[in-house]
Amino acid sequence: MPAQSDTIYEQAIKDPDGTVGTPLELVEDKRFSLEEKRKILESWTEDAIALQRAEAENMEPDNGKREGASGLLEMINKAEMKMHH
Repeated sequence: MPAQSDTIYEQAIKDPDGTVGTPLELVEDKRFSLEEKRKILESWTEDAIALQRAEAENMEPDNGKREGASGLLEMINKAEMKMHH
């Protein structure tokens, strides 16, 4: 649960899934500037890489998501491409 003093941007950096849903939903989210969206996607990428490492070690992801790291990285890539068009 995010701290009450956290801004929506700080919440999105800490918990992008819980704050904005999916990377493609982030692209359409008017609450964030382009630079904020880039930073959130960077944070999401770091999370996906950590998930990828856990999957490589046969650990279960604790995020409750079924798409896994490769699916998440693919969604992040699509979101980044959409932001540049």
